[in-house]
This record gives sequence, structure tokens and C-alpha cells, in this order.
Amino acid sequence: MHKLIFFSIIILYSTLAFSQTPKKEAEYSIEEMIQEGESPNWIKIKEKVKIKPGEVFTRYNKAFSIREDSPMKLVDYTDDPLARNMQHYLYQQYHQGIKIYGAQVAVHAVGDEVRTINGRMLKSDLMEKSLKSSKPQLSEKDA
Repeated sequence: MHKLIFFSIIILYSTLAFSQTPKKEAEYSIEEMIQEGESPNWIKIKEKVKIKPGEVFTRYNKAFSIREDSPMKLVDYTDDPLARNMQHYLYQQYHQGIKIYGAQVAVHAVGDEVRTINGRMLKSDLMEKSLKSSKPQLSEKDA
């Protein structure tokens, strides 16, 4: 009887010790999120993908190639007067607190799920190139 209890404890312990802990909800890659569309300026989110408007540029910033020091910040929100239960969120991109001209993205949601995204933003790789090529030519004293 003691051997049975001993082996049961060993098996239970090894199962708990070596089993994998459940992963948090997996983040989607950009390929898993978007549905091929007709317009290159619009991103259509697949029906099976459930993303909340506030998560697009926080939880999924890597999927959209957004640097941590160049966040997209919510600047406007409207309920669509013509489409029932549709909201529009306007985001502006900043780099180290400075607004990036022309880098605005609209996120369109039905209820609490993002359906489409459109606009312009500066991706990480382009940001690196821009930062390298925009070194000041004058010193602070000379300016």
C-alpha cells in the first residue's frame, strides 16, 4: 500500500514538474491577421481574428513593425452615425514624443472587434534609416 502511494506521488510530481504551463493567448502575426484585399491602402482583418481597438498598436505593435519609442497614440474617436455599432479610432504616430507628420492610421471596429485599418505609419526598418540619415548638420551652438 505504501509503495502504491509513493509511486502515485512520484508520478503526480513528475507530471506537474515537467508539464508545460498553458501559454497565454497567442499573438497573431500580421499574416494571420489580415485578409487579402483589393486595396493596398486598407487592411482587412480576418473574421476569426478577434482584436480590440485598443490592442492594435499596444499588444500587436511588433506585428505592425512599430517601435516602442515611436508609438501610435489615440487622438480621436467617433461613433459612425451611418453604420450601426461601428466606431472609428484615429491614431497618430510619435517618435520620442515628437509627432511624425503624415503618420496617421484609422482603426475601424464593429462592436469591440477591429474589422479594417487604413492610413500611413513609419515602420521600424524605415524609422532606422530615417534616424541614421537625419543627423544634424549644425551644432546646437551654431544653430
